[in-house]
Amino acid sequence: LNKTYTITSSGMKKFMEWLYVGSDIGMIRDEALTKVFFFSHLEHEDREKHISDYIIKLDEQIELLKTIRDRYNQRVDKWKLKTVEIGVDYYVFMKKAYQKVLNELKK
Repeated sequence: LNKTYTITSSGMKKFMEWLYVGSDIGMIRDEALTKVFFFSHLEHEDREKHISDYIIKLDEQIELLKTIRDRYNQRVDKWKLKTVEIGVDYYVFMKKAYQKVLNELKK
């Protein structure tokens, strides 16, 4: 059975208070970035493989988010869709950053 939940007036008040407060910058928790920090412990070939494999995963994530964006483009509130677009931009940026590292490794 599906349950339907509704927000109470007190909950709505708290939600709106939260919504109006400025946002803090969240801490990035990227396991791949942590591993790059310790790359001096790996052989050159292993560094290249790690970064290459991660770029493939980033590509997959980008494509997944683009699929979601395209599927819901006309049916979802534009601000909800904006979060997906920011996600695409974020992973594209990460891919470029890791591609730069990979290019440096190949020199």
